[in-house]
Amino acid sequence: MILNYAREADNQALFNSLFSAIKKQHYSNNNKLDIDTIDYKGRSIAHWAAKCCQDFDTINQLINEGANVNDARNPFAATPLYLAAWEGYTHTAQALLKAGANVDFLASNGATPSHAAAENGHFEMIELLKSSGANFNLACHLGGTPLFVAAQNGHIPVVKTLIKAECNVDSKCHDGATPLFVASQNGNADIVKSLIQAQADVNATLHDGKTPLYAALKNKHEKIAEILKNAGAHQGYVI
Repeated sequence: MILNYAREADNQALFNSLFSAIKKQHYSNNNKLDIDTIDYKGRSIAHWAAKCCQDFDTINQLINEGANVNDARNPFAATPLYLAAWEGYTHTAQALLKAGANVDFLASNGATPSHAAAENGHFEMIELLKSSGANFNLACHLGGTPLFVAAQNGHIPVVKTLIKAECNVDSKCHDGATPLFVASQNGNADIVKSLIQAQADVNATLHDGKTPLYAALKNKHEKIAEILKNAGAHQGYVI
């Protein structure tokens, strides 16, 4: 559909002009606008509007025309809300949520809109999803929760927001890694401190016995290692 090409080119003016013209033509013929038409990749106009720009008016237009806010007919099974969360477009997400978007809709890899926001450091989006009842303890297919993803990517504000939301600070991926383990491995002192203050288990181990202290020492993060030792961490696994 030509509207999708306008959106793919990130041409807001062209998209709006085409959208208005198509509506006028359909209404003059007493037809209903097929707003959920998809392109060859299974993406609807709502997907493009949610992904490509912070455009509250356009997404509301699409919603008013009856767009399916939970459309997931693409290979990744990403809804418009997932895409808005990925980009950090809070106003767009707010409109989608108000229209009934599923706040915990699972993409094909098990990720939710909260995972998308956490991966890209959008703490304001996390706050919005929290107020909409998001379950921050849902894990993707690899076992990672939004907190793990935020810790892995070094997004301190998101980590702190999720901790305040009382999510499980000791959630484990399939290999046993916790948010504290990955933060220790990556050398992020502020995240390590925040997790320890939230009573994260400093001696939680991977399935092979590796501890956060082991990860810090292995990667030569001496400051992290000292923080962990002061919190009662044991090395466990021998380097």
